[in-house]
Amino acid sequence: MDKFYNREQQLQQLRAITAHIERSKGQLSVVVGRRRVGKTRLLKEAFAHTAQPYLYLFISRKNEKALVEEFANIIGQQLNAKFFHPKNLLDIFEFLFDYAQGQALTLVVDEFQDIDRLDSSIFSGLQNLCVASRTIA
Repeated sequence: MDKFYNREQQLQQLRAITAHIERSKGQLSVVVGRRRVGKTRLLKEAFAHTAQPYLYLFISRKNEKALVEEFANIIGQQLNAKFFHPKNLLDIFEFLFDYAQGQALTLVVDEFQDIDRLDSSIFSGLQNLCVASRTIA
């Protein structure tokens, strides 16, 4: 892999989030910037060697069914969720919210802004999941 230069401050900030995740009970962080400046590489470098589970999900230009299948395979392998068979993206996020209630998890969703192309109701569904998880906890 190519060397990774001059991002120590950003790496420390991202790693600090993960280091305190159990105490904070979760945090949403958004990384924004121009195209092709290394945001994805920064995130992968920051979380690749952490003790807690880390998932990287990329919202590609696939249809929702193919993306759900891809994400289910990643989750099955990395979180040992062998019998997880989601039907849609909201099922994916609901599972991850439930999982994170009992186990610290760092989730990176790359190109998240493209998710509404697949399911225009996803944002309201996520909002409902957030509200429900706050009332349970």
